[in-house]
Amino acid sequence: MTTTQKTYLKHNWITFANLVLLLTLVYNYATSQQEVRDDINNLKKHANDGVIHMPLSEKIKIFVPRIELDSRLESIEDRQRAFGIKQEAMYKLLLESKGR
Repeated sequence: MTTTQKTYLKHNWITFANLVLLLTLVYNYATSQQEVRDDINNLKKHANDGVIHMPLSEKIKIFVPRIELDSRLESIEDRQRAFGIKQEAMYKLLLESKGR
C-alpha cells in the first residue's frame, strides 16, 4: 500500500455513521446476551423451586384426598350428635333430681 492509501483508510474507515452502527450492534448484542442470561437464571430458579416441583410422595402427605376428609368429618359429626344426646339426658336427670 502506498502512503496515500494508508491515510485514506485511516481517515475514512471509521466515519460517524459506521461508528454509530458499530456501537448500536455492540449494544444490541450485549442486551440480548443479558436477556438470555436472565432467562437462564429464571429457569434455574424455577427448576429448583421445591413448592412447584414437589415430589409425589410429599404431595400425598400434604394433600389429603377428599373422600378421607369427608369420612373424618362425618365421624366427628356423629360423635358430636352422640355427645349432644348424652348432654341432654344428663340435663334432664339434673332437672329431675332438683325437682324432688
